[in-house]
Amino acid sequence: MSLGLIIYFADIACSVSALFTLIGVTLVVGYFIFWAARYDEGKYKRPSIACPVIGIILLVIAALIPSKEGIYTMTAAHGIQSMVATPEAAKARQVLNLGMDKIIKNLSESSN
Repeated sequence: MSLGLIIYFADIACSVSALFTLIGVTLVVGYFIFWAARYDEGKYKRPSIACPVIGIILLVIAALIPSKEGIYTMTAAHGIQSMVATPEAAKARQVLNLGMDKIIKNLSESSN
């Protein structure tokens, strides 16, 4: 996925989460209002259970959508993970380890 799309999706994630929350709460609350208004001939007629189920599913999805900062952090972590897995990074680690070994060896010889 390109960086431009990631930035776009990160920018709209908060709006989508808010929309799902609004729709979910409306469906759940609307179900109970509609249920209370269905009083007919001394008994309640129960409306379909689909509205609160869909509302709860939307609320769960809204809770699972990460924030803009979370999306940026995940993207950066993925980029760093990809960068560290390159052959150049492995060579750089080897050179760094050899250099550190020489410095440690010189320090231990000079202290004796």
